[in-house]
Amino acid sequence: MPYSPLSFCTHPGCNQRVRGGRCDAHQHGRDRRPACQRGYDGAWRRWRERMLSRHPLCQDCKDDGLIVLARELHHIRKLSDGGERLDERNVRALCTSCHSKRTARGE
Repeated sequence: MPYSPLSFCTHPGCNQRVRGGRCDAHQHGRDRRPACQRGYDGAWRRWRERMLSRHPLCQDCKDDGLIVLARELHHIRKLSDGGERLDERNVRALCTSCHSKRTARGE
Protein backbone atom coordinates (compact mmCIF):
# COMPACT_ATOMS: atom_id res chain seq x y z
CA MET A 1 0.00 0.00 0.00
CA PRO A 2 1.50 3.39 -0.98
CA TYR A 3 2.44 5.83 1.77
CA SER A 4 0.36 8.99 2.03
CA PRO A 5 1.52 11.81 4.31
CA LEU A 6 -0.67 13.20 7.08
CA SER A 7 -2.65 16.32 6.29
CA PHE A 8 -5.47 18.21 7.95
CA CYS A 9 -9.09 17.06 7.73
CA THR A 10 -10.79 18.88 4.83
CA HIS A 11 -13.82 19.83 6.96
CA PRO A 12 -13.72 23.63 7.47
CA GLY A 13 -12.16 24.52 10.82
CA CYS A 14 -11.09 20.98 11.76
CA ASN A 15 -7.45 20.53 12.77
CA GLN A 16 -7.36 16.72 12.99
CA ARG A 17 -4.50 15.06 11.09
CA VAL A 18 -5.56 12.33 8.64
CA ARG A 19 -4.18 10.47 5.64
CA GLY A 20 -6.23 12.36 3.08
CA GLY A 21 -9.87 13.48 3.18
CA ARG A 22 -11.88 13.87 6.37
CA CYS A 23 -11.46 12.63 9.92
CA ASP A 24 -13.87 10.06 11.38
CA ALA A 25 -15.94 12.77 13.10
CA HIS A 26 -16.65 14.55 9.80
CA GLN A 27 -16.80 11.61 7.42
CA HIS A 28 -20.36 10.42 7.99
CA GLY A 29 -22.46 13.61 7.96
CA ARG A 30 -21.34 14.63 4.49
CA ASP A 31 -23.89 14.58 1.70
CA ARG A 32 -22.14 12.80 -1.15
CA ARG A 33 -24.88 13.20 -3.73
CA PRO A 34 -23.92 15.09 -6.89
CA ALA A 35 -24.52 18.85 -6.75
CA CYS A 36 -27.40 18.66 -9.24
CA GLN A 37 -29.24 16.21 -6.94
CA ARG A 38 -28.77 18.60 -4.01
CA GLY A 39 -30.50 21.43 -5.90
CA TYR A 40 -27.49 23.07 -7.55
CA ASP A 41 -28.45 22.62 -11.21
CA GLY A 42 -28.31 24.88 -14.26
CA ALA A 43 -31.12 27.10 -12.96
CA TRP A 44 -29.19 27.57 -9.70
CA ARG A 45 -25.96 28.42 -11.51
CA ARG A 46 -27.68 31.07 -13.68
CA TRP A 47 -29.50 32.55 -10.67
CA ARG A 48 -26.25 32.53 -8.64
CA GLU A 49 -24.44 34.51 -11.32
CA ARG A 50 -27.26 37.09 -11.41
CA MET A 51 -27.17 37.41 -7.62
CA LEU A 52 -23.39 37.84 -7.51
CA SER A 53 -23.58 40.51 -10.21
CA ARG A 54 -26.22 42.37 -8.13
CA HIS A 55 -24.30 41.89 -4.87
CA PRO A 56 -20.60 41.79 -5.84
CA LEU A 57 -19.17 42.39 -2.35
CA CYS A 58 -19.01 40.02 0.61
CA GLN A 59 -21.77 41.11 2.96
CA ASP A 60 -19.98 39.89 6.12
CA CYS A 61 -16.77 41.74 5.23
CA LYS A 62 -18.81 44.81 4.29
CA ASP A 63 -20.41 44.73 7.77
CA ASP A 64 -16.85 44.85 9.19
CA GLY A 65 -15.89 47.81 6.96
CA LEU A 66 -13.90 45.75 4.46
CA ILE A 67 -14.26 45.56 0.69
CA VAL A 68 -13.87 41.97 -0.53
CA LEU A 69 -15.28 40.39 -3.68
CA ALA A 70 -18.08 37.86 -3.08
CA ARG A 71 -17.58 34.48 -4.74
CA GLU A 72 -20.27 32.33 -3.10
CA LEU A 73 -23.86 32.45 -1.91
CA HIS A 74 -24.78 31.24 1.55
CA HIS A 75 -28.31 30.05 2.31
CA ILE A 76 -29.44 31.73 5.54
CA ARG A 77 -32.03 29.03 6.17
CA LYS A 78 -30.60 25.71 5.01
CA LEU A 79 -32.36 23.94 2.17
CA SER A 80 -32.58 20.84 4.37
CA ASP A 81 -34.49 22.96 6.91
CA GLY A 82 -36.99 24.16 4.32
CA GLY A 83 -35.16 27.25 3.09
CA GLU A 84 -36.03 28.53 -0.36
CA ARG A 85 -33.40 27.70 -2.95
CA LEU A 86 -33.84 30.66 -5.33
CA ASP A 87 -35.05 33.34 -2.90
CA GLU A 88 -32.95 36.49 -2.69
CA ARG A 89 -34.06 36.97 0.93
CA ASN A 90 -32.59 33.56 1.86
CA VAL A 91 -29.01 34.14 0.66
CA ARG A 92 -25.99 36.26 1.54
CA ALA A 93 -23.21 36.98 -0.94
CA LEU A 94 -19.94 36.00 0.76
CA CYS A 95 -16.25 35.60 0.04
CA THR A 96 -14.92 32.06 0.28
CA SER A 97 -13.37 32.69 3.70
CA CYS A 98 -16.58 34.01 5.28
CA HIS A 99 -18.63 31.23 3.69
CA SER A 100 -16.25 28.61 5.12
CA LYS A 101 -16.48 30.19 8.57
CA ARG A 102 -20.29 30.13 8.52
CA THR A 103 -20.32 26.55 7.26
CA ALA A 104 -17.89 25.47 10.00
CA ARG A 105 -20.21 27.00 12.60
CA GLY A 106 -23.08 24.96 11.17
CA GLU A 107 -25.01 27.91 9.78
